[in-house]
Amino acid sequence: MSTDFIAETGRELARHRRHARLNHHCAFWVLALSISASFAAAVLVALEVNRYAVVAVSALPGAMLVLNSTLRFDQKAQWHARKAYLIDAILRAVRFEELPVAEGSRQLSEVQQQAESTYPGFANLGGARSTG
Repeated sequence: MSTDFIAETGRELARHRRHARLNHHCAFWVLALSISASFAAAVLVALEVNRYAVVAVSALPGAMLVLNSTLRFDQKAQWHARKAYLIDAILRAVRFEELPVAEGSRQLSEVQQQAESTYPGFANLGGARSTG
């Protein structure tokens, strides 16, 4: 019974760590591409490249800002990392501190319930209610 709990909780822990990393990488790359596009637009203007290319590249930083503020990669990375930390604490208590599985399960349910109410879903666009 405790091995089932440990295995299941370990899989959930791995999933949240993976999502935290993925969202962190997405936030990083959106920022990096935004800065790169801003620099590239300046270079294209200096080189007197086709104005349509300059316009297209110049629009990228703003589009990236909208993408990042809508999808909330950074907040989601923090949310998953925080949840992984709490799950890991419960898992370690069951494995190494002899916390009863029933108590660990109760604590895990509590963490999940509290975490779900704080998940940073999509941004609130145009007065629409966020459903995340």
